[in-house]
Amino acid sequence: MSPDTPEPSDDAPTPARTFKKRDRVHGHDSFDDVFAHGTRAASNAMLVLVTRNAANIARIGISVGRKYGDSPRRNRAKRLLREAFRLHRAQLDAGFDYVVVPRSEMPTDMESVAREFLRLATKATTTAARRPGPEQRPRP
Repeated sequence: MSPDTPEPSDDAPTPARTFKKRDRVHGHDSFDDVFAHGTRAASNAMLVLVTRNAANIARIGISVGRKYGDSPRRNRAKRLLREAFRLHRAQLDAGFDYVVVPRSEMPTDMESVAREFLRLATKATTTAARRPGPEQRPRP
């Protein structure tokens, strides 16, 4: 390496720790499918809905309405939930879409948000794993 080239840092993001477009639930139809057919797990802090996806990767969608608060509060909730998903994705089952709806009592610290998200996601995934996937679900 030349003296002008910076050394690679040890804290550079690894591929498993990045958050790319493919890791998100996109579009109205995808959200509607999860809301209509998803398995729910709820607490005072948040609602987590889970359904199988055909992509065989864990994906997250976040739905925060205006009722939750002003835009800085809504954006902070979304940032915390995205970060909890990104850091703990390896602990989630692949092949599921997770849609999270924060509630007014959602904590504002990362550790509590991550702990609650993982608890509810695991609870909902356990039930969703026994349900038919999107390819087996009858369409109206």
